[in-house]
Amino acid sequence: EPYRRQRQMCIRDSYVLDRAALAEMFGCSRPENVIFTANDTYALNLAIKGIARRGGRYLISSIEHNSVLRPVASLAERGCSYGIYRACTEASEASAELSGRLSRGDTVVCCHSSNICGITQPLGAIGSVCRSRAARFIVDAAQSAGHIPIDMERDGIDILCSSGHKGLYGIGCGFLIVSPALDSMALRPLIELSLIHI
Repeated sequence: EPYRRQRQMCIRDSYVLDRAALAEMFGCSRPENVIFTANDTYALNLAIKGIARRGGRYLISSIEHNSVLRPVASLAERGCSYGIYRACTEASEASAELSGRLSRGDTVVCCHSSNICGITQPLGAIGSVCRSRAARFIVDAAQSAGHIPIDMERDGIDILCSSGHKGLYGIGCGFLIVSPALDSMALRPLIELSLIHI
């Protein structure tokens, strides 16, 4: 029994340290806003579906992975809508592309860097347009986290999602970080748990 308690405390402490490290690495001032998930797909589903509201509109880039396309298409069947913008590498092009398509209150979902076509989108420019339109900004950093600097505050990111097996921790883990600017309680859970007391 004492060893079990000690092991549980070590595991809890490692989660606290890992949250703090991720928050610092990605420019989030609140480590408690780091949520560990099974992988990036789960993190993206939680982000996309977790902030969905009936009648909401999503704007996704032309280089999105199925882990973004499928949840957005699923939401479109339930009262949301979506559009696709052309992914750009230059800040001025990205700003112009989004400015003409983004409406107040929309949600932008952006694959930061593609391992298929080599495009890396300018997060700061996209985040700036999102802020000017009071739009939420979700970033899929599966291919870039740990390789390309990302700062949620500087880049105007509301939710950052990634896996750990490409540039960070290891296989079988992912995470989602909610910006302090977006209330983490605004995320609706994907699953409901029951607690069994013995």
